[in-house]
Amino acid sequence: MIESLYAGFNFLKKRNTLIIAPVYFVLMILSITFYNIIQNVLFVTGFFEITIPKPIFYPIFLNSMFGIYFWLAILGLFIIMFSFSFIYYNISKTNSDKENKEKQRDGLKKCFFITLIGFLTFFIIIFLGLLLLSYLNLITFILFVFLLIVAFLLVLLFYLTVIYSGLNKLTVKESFNSAWYLLKNRFWVTVAFCILLYLVIFVILFIFSIIVERIFFFDYTAAMIFGVLSVFLSVFYFVNSLSIFAKKFI
Repeated sequence: MIESLYAGFNFLKKRNTLIIAPVYFVLMILSITFYNIIQNVLFVTGFFEITIPKPIFYPIFLNSMFGIYFWLAILGLFIIMFSFSFIYYNISKTNSDKENKEKQRDGLKKCFFITLIGFLTFFIIIFLGLLLLSYLNLITFILFVFLLIVAFLLVLLFYLTVIYSGLNKLTVKESFNSAWYLLKNRFWVTVAFCILLYLVIFVILFIFSIIVERIFFFDYTAAMIFGVLSVFLSVFYFVNSLSIFAKKFI
């Protein structure tokens, strides 16, 4: 476990990872812009001031209020999710054995299907969450908490499936089975490793925030770019470390 934490920093030495880095940086900027546009549109249209009887009616109301733009936003979310998955796949691919590396076209197909499954599951979770919140009582509250736990496990399963898909030419089914095996048989070890990863990343981001505050205090643009840079370096480290850790249990 500790060696995986240390080995995760080797992404800085990998040529393929450094090639991906600018693409990931641009994608992060586009994602932040996409989020800000949606947030500003909702504020301008007064969406947050409108009272809706039950949370389950939110999707219907958004569809009636924005029409085709609502569905375009969902499509944009899928494209962003797919793009991030493909980048995480490529980070994980740098840890695969040389004789088992596959073509990018095959990786695109696998990431598309994994993202589609994850995306549909994500919306089912949202629908169930809105339904439970619409009829809130003690039982539905307990079910909602249980749903949050399931959602956390599914997110972890999704990330591990993407990571395994980049290791040793595993198919989508094999990637899912490997991810499920890891969670089922090494659940607490995996959770402990993720907690350690987050602690390391927290320290990295804390150090970067101090640097930003000291050096770029009067330059908002430079501070924002440096802040995004620290986040994307942390994500690269997280995925690379988790990939090295997961490879041990194929």
